[in-house]
Amino acid sequence: MDETVNQAAEVVPQTPPQPAKQTWREYLETESAVRVIYFIFGVVSVALLMAFLQFQTTAICCGDWDGYYHIRWSS
Repeated sequence: MDETVNQAAEVVPQTPPQPAKQTWREYLETESAVRVIYFIFGVVSVALLMAFLQFQTTAICCGDWDGYYHIRWSS
């Protein structure tokens, strides 16, 4: 029984295994993708509603300066 000792041992860095890449179809079926889609839909819906209400009449934005007068006096 002869023992052999390796004097120059190589150090090989261990890399973690890479996860398999998902396709778009697989990603869109995940819970996080559904939440992102719902969030984007909600933001767009609120922005469209606010734009509709803002531009429905000219008195809200810049048509009447009476509101600014009352805000100034109330402060």
